[in-house]
Amino acid sequence: MKKKITIDYLITKTKDVMTKEKFRKNTMIEYDRHWKRMAKYAEIEGTMYFTMEFVNHYLKDVFNYPEDRPTRSCHASHIRAFKKLIEIYLHGYTLKRSHSNFHVVPDEFKAATEAYENHCKRRNNTEETIKRGKNYLNNFYAFLLKKDIHDLNKITAKDISEFIICTLPYSKKSVYRNLRFLKGLFRALYFEELTEKDFSKEMPKLYFNDADFSPPIWSKDEINRILDAVDQGSPIGKRDYVMLLLVARTGIRNSDLRRLKLTDINWDTKEISFEQYKTKQPLTLPLLEDVGWAIIEYL
Repeated sequence: MKKKITIDYLITKTKDVMTKEKFRKNTMIEYDRHWKRMAKYAEIEGTMYFTMEFVNHYLKDVFNYPEDRPTRSCHASHIRAFKKLIEIYLHGYTLKRSHSNFHVVPDEFKAATEAYENHCKRRNNTEETIKRGKNYLNNFYAFLLKKDIHDLNKITAKDISEFIICTLPYSKKSVYRNLRFLKGLFRALYFEELTEKDFSKEMPKLYFNDADFSPPIWSKDEINRILDAVDQGSPIGKRDYVMLLLVARTGIRNSDLRRLKLTDINWDTKEISFEQYKTKQPLTLPLLEDVGWAIIEYL
């Protein structure tokens, strides 16, 4: 049975952990504001101890969560603040998510990262996918170091499950990616004979509904409202309008859009041709009239 922890103590402990992990000051201030609001609510309700039942009641009462998805950034921030409390409450530590492309890999795990990178290259993964994978793996390394594990051969199925549990407060898509990248790491380690056991077979099985990963579908009216909201009175606004229009009209990937060049456009045949960054396959898209005029206006 989980030991009772007062709400005030948990908030203080979470602040201490986040300070030690060097979370951004603005994030700390923002989360603290949400926690104070919760503490005030608990005082009114006559609740002293932090429990999952209290959290669910508070979020349901204030935001009707999880039935309603957060519709404002402050609401989403409120949910993230609570997830930090839950991580400390359940595990005693929190994982700091890194979005940087600069990876400082602990010395103990540099060989593992190199094996993972070689494994990805043999599978013809793109550099972007490899970078993303290394980013996720750094969270796993940080988790292992918190448990004083410096040798990958000392990992157990329990350690893997605990790490996955730590990521559960994240979105389902992030959890799924963690599983996928971890499985790739373990396969690479076993293939390179850096581990005596294939830990990919020790991965917990989580099942997600396909609908959880379905991309949102925008109506024609919603797309037009977004396009109309762009200020085309400045060069930046004209650039943004071209990019949004290209995505809306052609469905071009973000990675391809960012690498698009003027030389990819054939004005005579009214086509846009380029090699896709993700698949390395050639692709030709029609240069629609409104897209063409938007590009000319930007130039």
